[in-house]
Amino acid sequence: MRASPFLMPAADPSGRARLGYLVGDGIEYGARLGFAFAQPVTISASYVAGLLPARATRARVFRARLKQDGSLIRLPDLVLPPHLKVCALALHGPYLYVGGAFAWPRRSAVRAGATGGRLDLREEQPRWEPLVLPGPCEPGKAIDDVLVDDQNLVLVDNIVFPKYLFVYPWPSDGGLPADPQVVELPFSRVYEHIVKGQMSAGYVALLSTSVGEGGVGVYISVLRRGDWAPVVVLAFEQSRTEIWDQELAGESPSLDERPFDLALQDHQLVLACGGALLYVDLRAFPAPPASLPGAEAECPEVDLRNRTPFPGGHWQTLAPHEQPGRIRFVATGRLLLASSGDGAGTPGRAWLHHV
Repeated sequence: MRASPFLMPAADPSGRARLGYLVGDGIEYGARLGFAFAQPVTISASYVAGLLPARATRARVFRARLKQDGSLIRLPDLVLPPHLKVCALALHGPYLYVGGAFAWPRRSAVRAGATGGRLDLREEQPRWEPLVLPGPCEPGKAIDDVLVDDQNLVLVDNIVFPKYLFVYPWPSDGGLPADPQVVELPFSRVYEHIVKGQMSAGYVALLSTSVGEGGVGVYISVLRRGDWAPVVVLAFEQSRTEIWDQELAGESPSLDERPFDLALQDHQLVLACGGALLYVDLRAFPAPPASLPGAEAECPEVDLRNRTPFPGGHWQTLAPHEQPGRIRFVATGRLLLASSGDGAGTPGRAWLHHV
């Protein structure tokens, strides 16, 4: 029996995904898959799924069952409701959970159904089971990430403002999750957009971006699970004036150093930035004091433009050939760094770091 599989880019320019397995300190390559590594994808010990190119305006999802010997049993592709533009996929047991946005920003799309739901992969032609979301569905509403573990299903509700987490308990009978706890996220910046999230037993980390008249920014906001109090915000900000001054001087904007991906395991947060990895031990940030009712909770903020060590955090400089496109934990203390093939001549690559 093989170790738990993970997804990695194929070692060719195609940009496709393939299975990988940890063998000692190295990676054993498994089956090639029919979807791109850069698309929304998900894998468990039993199933793998990935977004395929749309056909006749309908989103389609590749799915296969994984056997213990590493082989695949390909199942019919899933065809999703026409109102849905897929943003995220996640597996829990035999169910594929899907989050997305309305494919067309009109009331007809809103009437067509919810932006989150699930499909039972055990069925030949699974029916779409929409999740009941708090509040009315509105044009512009989107579920931009779906996070799952043994405790909860968490949907990241990425509307303009305010933004929320919908935290569902798992029903003991395997039924459709319902009655979520609604967690209002702290306000960060105007025009903030949540890109992706990560979840561990104790924390949720969200990567977001903002663009406005004053400048641009990238933020990683960490919340503590349970009371959902903010723990720390790691921020990379640059004003419009700074960007213009650099361009006038013929310099490359320092935005090339901004964080673009994150990985979270237990209390260890890793950020992928241009030219470096940042390792953060979240235990270094004490639990915030209880705030008064109606008052905004405060938490420390770390400036990522200053690449110096700080309590709980240290930087690892990367050589140009070590720069990944994505990072993710694939086992305890094992961080996968990966870059997809570009569709031309550059092959995909994947390698491991011990954390």
